[in-house]
Amino acid sequence: MAGNLATVLWTLAAAIQSACSGEIPSQDRVDFFFTDAEWKEYGRRIERSNRNDFSLSVRMGVHRESVRATAHLRGRGSFRCARRSYTLNLYGKRPRFASLDSVTDEFYLLSLCLDHGYVRQHTVLKLWSQLGLFPLKLRYVELTLNGRSRGVYLLVEKLDRIRFSRTGLRALLRRNFRDGRTVVEVKYSRTVEQEARSDYEKTLEEFAGLSGEPLLARFRERMNLDQYLLWVASNALLQNGDSVDELWLLAEDNPTPQAGARPYYTFFAWDPDDVFNPCHYNGRYAFHDPHELTYCAEAEWDHILLGDPAGYTLYVDVLEDLVETRLKPQIFNDILQETSDALLPFMTRENVAPAMVELFPSGNGSPESDRATAEATIRDAVRHLSQSFERSSRVMEERIARYRKSVAASAEGSAEEIR
Repeated sequence: MAGNLATVLWTLAAAIQSACSGEIPSQDRVDFFFTDAEWKEYGRRIERSNRNDFSLSVRMGVHRESVRATAHLRGRGSFRCARRSYTLNLYGKRPRFASLDSVTDEFYLLSLCLDHGYVRQHTVLKLWSQLGLFPLKLRYVELTLNGRSRGVYLLVEKLDRIRFSRTGLRALLRRNFRDGRTVVEVKYSRTVEQEARSDYEKTLEEFAGLSGEPLLARFRERMNLDQYLLWVASNALLQNGDSVDELWLLAEDNPTPQAGARPYYTFFAWDPDDVFNPCHYNGRYAFHDPHELTYCAEAEWDHILLGDPAGYTLYVDVLEDLVETRLKPQIFNDILQETSDALLPFMTRENVAPAMVELFPSGNGSPESDRATAEATIRDAVRHLSQSFERSSRVMEERIARYRKSVAASAEGSAEEIR
């Protein structure tokens, strides 16, 4: 009872303070509020690197009201950054905060602490969204904790249970990679988790003995093959050194009558932390491609499809369309400019740039110098990302042309032999 009263009083005090100060909550700001007891509990989560939920109140966007919520610390390589990332679940189980153009009550708040210049994730996720490979809404926001700025974060919708149940999906899976094999982590399932895992494992087995058009037909029975190949192609163009375990699978009821009760998979991409980076494990598990048109393609599906002549030909068609039409350098640079235009204004806000502590190891700068450093870092990251993409696009065009010539020469040689 005392804890509930403290929460009510804290939320009321925050609302009164905001109203009396004339403060207008920003559409692109998220405020975390903690009671004294909650702040101590949050501190224990930080101290112990504990991923369990903690309680708080949250205000988002232009809404003055604070709502109760739970959150927990999240991340893998970024988990121990000074600026932590969070998974946030608002109370109420109903859509909220239309001002953020969102209809969910669960979000990720990503600190981008390992993203040089804070531009890579926003840009690539926007790019994937444009290609139909990322269905969630996102935007930059400023995060405050008890009124203190923690800098710029990327606010991303989470596919929550409400939306999941309304779409009639069978399961939501996250693909992982262990000892050279893929496995899936079941996030939601309308049946038992083992059934969802078993369905995925069976798809890895049922392509044995198939090749050519029968193989592609079986893949199309089991998944949106064009979408999957587009995702593989985008990772090749972006030189993504770790994509195999950054894929979400949506298991749906299969629309193909002959597929029986087996699920049909569609996909969306996630976490482009390793674009324009070497393939992890030194490429040990990657498909060996003599034409160098793939990049760090490690999954079983990749090896089966790309190792088949018909599958590889289809993949190159998808890649060529991506390089020459759907994602030309100008399109990429337009998305990158959108990122820069959205991000740079945050650096003019009081206390935002100094809060980006990964930029300032010594912590001895003035607000003006911190802002200048942050802006210079962002512009440098934009320039570097643009140059990396343009270089990759140019190389891919050359390799595709070389591949087409080799195929034509091979076909001509075969015709000569027949004659």
